[in-house]
Amino acid sequence: MSKPAICHKCRKLIGIAKICPYCFAVQSGPTSWLSSLKRTIGQLFKNNWQDSFTSRVLMITVIMFIIELLATLILAPTYFFQALLVGPRGDIIMALGASSPMVFRGHWWSPLTAIFLHGGVIHLGFNLMALSFIAQAIERISTAWFFVFTYLISGALGFLLSAAMNQPSIGASGALFGLIGCGMVISYLLGLGKNDPMFVMLLNWAIMGLLFGFVVPGIDNWAHIGGLVGGAGCGWLWSKFYRVKAFKKAVMWLAFLLCLATAVGWVTSIITFFPILFPQASVSL
Repeated sequence: MSKPAICHKCRKLIGIAKICPYCFAVQSGPTSWLSSLKRTIGQLFKNNWQDSFTSRVLMITVIMFIIELLATLILAPTYFFQALLVGPRGDIIMALGASSPMVFRGHWWSPLTAIFLHGGVIHLGFNLMALSFIAQAIERISTAWFFVFTYLISGALGFLLSAAMNQPSIGASGALFGLIGCGMVISYLLGLGKNDPMFVMLLNWAIMGLLFGFVVPGIDNWAHIGGLVGGAGCGWLWSKFYRVKAFKKAVMWLAFLLCLATAVGWVTSIITFFPILFPQASVSL
């Protein structure tokens, strides 16, 4: 079945039509998931931030995974292959900003920083592949800043729910479920309702993803549920206020502040855990 498309010119949902019924722009032919992923990765180092926020998120996520491996090589080299396959040692991943119930005891940054951490190359690969699909769609039907806002706020809400359930966690899947929920609501309210191809596809993704999380042990479904609900709320806001310039400006500033908080959070986390990672250095200081 063909993927539901968004018009490249007016950015409205057009299903599988080859000519947009709104602006009559001719659409390009369908591309495979591999071509889409290659194109996204190829844009990682482009300088146009407005057109490639998805690529920037991919790039930061990959960089953070490299940092996880480098930190393991420095602090626990014997755990390197474990870090590559299933994630770093507990103290290292906590220092880099993993989410945990400690968020309610002062570790305010962890619901944001944990979005960019992953437990091994397979975990990373699956999330990057999913992100290369859904994130670009959300960018095209809204704005780049709204995508960033939805990604970070829904991911953080997912980890807050997870932490409330006493579940430590990392990964972008909660944020990805947020994008799915956002796309579902937008396509339902601004598209063709329950018959909209994008809504049907994303609904299937959500159901399969949640079922997979319930069946397979070790998957944090609380983060998925929290992210899905948070993203749906973001999608409702966009559907109601997307024509309001003040709303778009507010979203831009909120997204920027969330990015800033994430960066400050990484620094704060490393400083907080420095005495644990380097106890001898801490004593000498």
